[in-house]
Amino acid sequence: MKLNKYELLNRSYSFISFENLALTIAVKNIGDNTIHFITFNDVKNVIGEVNNTDKTITEAKVDENGNKLIELIVDNKALKLEYTNYSVCSIKVFENYFALYEDELIEMSGEWEKEFSSHGYLQNETKDLENQRLIIAMDTETNKLVGYLYGHKYKTRNASATIPEDSKVFELEEIFVKKEYRSRGIGTTMFNAIEDKMKQEGVSYITLTTKTKDYKKIFNFYIDELGMSFWHARLFKQI
Repeated sequence: MKLNKYELLNRSYSFISFENLALTIAVKNIGDNTIHFITFNDVKNVIGEVNNTDKTITEAKVDENGNKLIELIVDNKALKLEYTNYSVCSIKVFENYFALYEDELIEMSGEWEKEFSSHGYLQNETKDLENQRLIIAMDTETNKLVGYLYGHKYKTRNASATIPEDSKVFELEEIFVKKEYRSRGIGTTMFNAIEDKMKQEGVSYITLTTKTKDYKKIFNFYIDELGMSFWHARLFKQI
């Protein structure tokens, strides 16, 4: 697969992340909405700055010294870097009835429980998934689920200072990505998918409650990356 051709077909998505000297870029195929996560390994000699908007891969080449180079456009500025090799993981994100993937969904929530990353989280049962709106992420190569998001719609009955009376709200119950697929933008992609669907259905707000132990990381994800606003917090201290 030629990287240049691959990306020219799929340059309508924007996400860049650095993780342990690896650069991951996500590009979207407009035709079938498949997201392709391209990870460049052993990144070095970066010229330019990486921001978080308007990213486009313009060229991947090998110079006269045999160095593998990638050139990007970031906020209308050129970014060049050298890398050792790259890998591609293609993900399809879509909405579907949970019963088709019930076993995989419950297995993934079991992985979440074993991580001990959230206070009091327990593996889901079938009843926890009933009557929920579900977004799933699937690795197109293995046809295995790698992430899920679910929640439900409701109308506010007791007005608050934050959300007016009779507002249509989507309560996000859970969002999870398998550990080996994290830091690629899959969670963001699933969130954007449900946000688009809820807008089409007249929903005005998305809300959630989180009980993660790593509050700095989760606040960065929800507030900085997804554009949510902080509402309130409930804390505890054992004495």
